[in-house]
Amino acid sequence: MLRRLLPLAAVLALVVAGCGDSKKSSSATTPTTATTSTTNAQFTGYKLQVQAVLGSVGAAGSALGASARTSKSPADLARALEAFKTSVEKAADSLAKLSPPPAAAEGQSELEQVLRQIASGVQPSIEAARAGDRVRFRQTFTAYQRKLDGEYRQRLTAAGSKIDRALAGK
Repeated sequence: MLRRLLPLAAVLALVVAGCGDSKKSSSATTPTTATTSTTNAQFTGYKLQVQAVLGSVGAAGSALGASARTSKSPADLARALEAFKTSVEKAADSLAKLSPPPAAAEGQSELEQVLRQIASGVQPSIEAARAGDRVRFRQTFTAYQRKLDGEYRQRLTAAGSKIDRALAGK
């Protein structure tokens, strides 16, 4: 049961690493107007804010993995999952408070939505762990893990790519 929690941290870390951190080759030209400089600074600031929010999600996944390795009971697992859920909810709330450049608004909205689904999606596993029902926990967490590895990962990556393209002006 505990080994199934460990890949969660890896999934979230990979998604966070790939979102909002694309390295674009820079040209030798520099902006010629104050407006361009301001816009670039705003985009950079926004990108850093998104990365910080997603970094907190990656840290939450890592903390969950560490807690899973040391948990001694279903109640320990429930607490670890609840802490993860709370962290992801806070990350979604933080993302919602950002003011994205207009071109990045759709990507940000999609990113926020999938974070909220990741947070709410773990609830059945929390309930099974609280109840000490190992069979139900295994079933609910396996289904959750599949969504993390598949749908959620794809959607997080797509939203991050959408933000990157918007900030790159494509």
